[in-house]
Amino acid sequence: MRAAPTARKAAEVAELKDLVQRSVVAISAQYRGLRVADMSALRRQMRGSGVEVRVVKNTLLRIAAHEAGKPQVAELALGPTAVIFGYDDIAKAAKTVQDYVRTLRGSPLTIQGAWIEGQLLLGPESLADLASIPSRDQLLANFMGGLRSPIQTFAGLLSGTIQQFAGLIDARATQLEGAA
Repeated sequence: MRAAPTARKAAEVAELKDLVQRSVVAISAQYRGLRVADMSALRRQMRGSGVEVRVVKNTLLRIAAHEAGKPQVAELALGPTAVIFGYDDIAKAAKTVQDYVRTLRGSPLTIQGAWIEGQLLLGPESLADLASIPSRDQLLANFMGGLRSPIQTFAGLLSGTIQQFAGLIDARATQLEGAA
């Protein structure tokens, strides 16, 4: 028979469930050996980018992930785990984490894997792949630029054709005036 969860654990599961439900990306990192000051700096830097860092108990993360309807997130719980949740932009969250890891060379923070809206990526190279994705704003700008270019070309062609037609009418009018 399983013991009933304590109120504290139930509240922690509810909070983790909310984080998992709201997130579009979750990055798992092993933090063993990371100093408290470094963990505080990590949290501060991530918070500035709209990303949240949580040290989680694996069992509670598994329960929360299943309750949130995102069971793949539970597979990120490998050993002592810190989960970095991103809510808006996948690429921005990944770049922020990658920048932090790069600036602290020799840091004991090790990326284990990532979850992106239904897809699980394991291994530290998954972070580099995510960080190479253009940001949402950049993708929208590229899309709008792609739409704008053909429209501008079409407008230029129409304008040129109208100018040529107006020139043709003007020349014919001048020709008729000269004949009269």
